[in-house]
Amino acid sequence: MLKECVKAGYPRKAFFYHTIICLLLLGCQNGESVEKEIERLGRNTIPSEAKMIRNIEVDRKQHSVHAVWEFQLERNWKEYLRWVEGNLEQYKTAGTGSSQATFRRFLPADVYHLEIQNVSTSLLHIRVRFSAFPR
Repeated sequence: MLKECVKAGYPRKAFFYHTIICLLLLGCQNGESVEKEIERLGRNTIPSEAKMIRNIEVDRKQHSVHAVWEFQLERNWKEYLRWVEGNLEQYKTAGTGSSQATFRRFLPADVYHLEIQNVSTSLLHIRVRFSAFPR
């Protein structure tokens, strides 16, 4: 892209300044949208009858955001998985198993990774882990 801009007569400095400003603006919007995404995922992964074990905890790093939450359910894994897949239309299933499912969402600048795991053999004890990081 730089080569095309130079050919078109744009100075290199102007191209770089414009790129940096765009990245800064995207970064500011991205932080807010990640927070909203975590809130939305909480609503879409925690059924109304769930008993919370661990409320949503968000951990911001320099280039990523991570969140985790846990709850218990009276449902079985297959019922819960069917319910949650219906609530995650914007995510693609990356893999499912007898006690774990992974979903991904690809944005222009970021990747959202969602891992849902049943961590108990007796009750349905669900741990949800979310990560957002640059592509």
